[in-house]
Amino acid sequence: MQSTEDSSQPFVFQLDDAKRPMITGFKEGAATLRVGEKARLFIPYYIGFGETKYGPFPAKSDLVFEVEILEIAK
Repeated sequence: MQSTEDSSQPFVFQLDDAKRPMITGFKEGAATLRVGEKARLFIPYYIGFGETKYGPFPAKSDLVFEVEILEIAK
């Protein structure tokens, strides 16, 4: 399991960053959240990494993210 809670730095991301693309399921879930909201995002493999092994994730891995939106930049 990976977590940013062990670090003093939050995970910073852009939903439409071509250089660091996000998986579809994470983008869809995060886009619905507002500042201060927390959510557990369950991402089925077909809108996650798909049928391909990616890093430590085996092929067809379902994913779970616990997300808290701290800030949204303009």
